[in-house]
Amino acid sequence: ELKEMNRLFQTGKFQLFVLYGRRRVGKTTLLTEFCRNKPSIFFSAENSTNQMNLVKFSQQVFGYFNESVLEPFSSWENAILYIESKSANRSLVVVLDEFPYLAEGDRGLLSVLQHLIDHRLKASRLFLILCGSYMGFMEREVLGSKSPIFGRRTAQLHLKALDYYAGRGMLDFAPPEEQLMYYGIFGGTPMYLGRISPEEGLAGNLK
Repeated sequence: ELKEMNRLFQTGKFQLFVLYGRRRVGKTTLLTEFCRNKPSIFFSAENSTNQMNLVKFSQQVFGYFNESVLEPFSSWENAILYIESKSANRSLVVVLDEFPYLAEGDRGLLSVLQHLIDHRLKASRLFLILCGSYMGFMEREVLGSKSPIFGRRTAQLHLKALDYYAGRGMLDFAPPEEQLMYYGIFGGTPMYLGRISPEEGLAGNLK
């Protein structure tokens, strides 16, 4: 997954990348690793008001561009246009994590994105990532045929739990038989596998 995202970034073209999957499956970790050593603005939305999310996003944007005395953006359109103009046709990753919170807070946001992509962003080098855990919303409102941004995404990824062969890489402290038991009990969710303590043994971890 990381290799494919890096390949897209290296094209130097505009990207609208949609990442979705259930909670604790590793989406934010994947995005954090992707943004490492790249110019990036990483914003995790909160289940709050649209105004509060916009204020916090404004602070991150101004911090990235070393601006400190500007008023918060009045709209998401203004915020994205500011980023597009300030990036000056240079590659820049913009992550909107927990995107459903933003779209539910501003019902016109997806239409705004559609207009901006069609008229401004597709000529830029922005790598815009919309990420969400609310599977129904992402599949219906972002990826669905009735979505305003349908046909605008350049790539998408449904991130799933690790299969056994990948998951056992987090269990290399245990013999093969125990690796199989751990995976059979806890599944392939990286967060759960990461909480297994080598010192506790199988019975201790189950407790």
